[in-house]
Amino acid sequence: MSIAFDVDNVLADTISAWCNLLYEIEGIVVEKANIRSHKIVGSVRLSPQTIFSTLDRVWENWKQLPMTENDIPEYIEQIKKKGHNIFIVTNRPLRSKRYVESWIADNGIVYDQLFFLGPHGSKADIKVDYLVDDAPEHLEEFIKTGRIGFLYNQPWNARFTMKNSIRVNTISEVIFYLE
Repeated sequence: MSIAFDVDNVLADTISAWCNLLYEIEGIVVEKANIRSHKIVGSVRLSPQTIFSTLDRVWENWKQLPMTENDIPEYIEQIKKKGHNIFIVTNRPLRSKRYVESWIADNGIVYDQLFFLGPHGSKADIKVDYLVDDAPEHLEEFIKTGRIGFLYNQPWNARFTMKNSIRVNTISEVIFYLE
């Protein structure tokens, strides 16, 4: 069996880092709890250019980017030891590839394959059995193919319910369902 993990806001706490950086460079306060879409655009009164350039800076400063949970490398290692192939997938632009790869390596996250799909790529096209993602639309598309999706709990997906998906608060909960 194989399982794919999304990078932004499943493995890396990108939105929290974005909120902090936005305050640091622009003096604008945005609370993660008030963001209503993982895409951010439309959730806050900022231009898409400001949003995306700040997100790029978050990844340029990848050494300061925290994980969503401290024990992610251990949890993923446990999943790997159970015989699952680990895939890491992201819709990040290709320009951030070296930062994402460095962040993954620096945090000791093991994986078999890394996929950069770009902003318009579909995670449903990746040949895996399970997907862990915070973006409801990516998970819905994946589930429509008959596979199992885990919706990683974040403020912007709290109101979504999806048939045939499993909502999780931590990666350790994913381990429970894989057994």
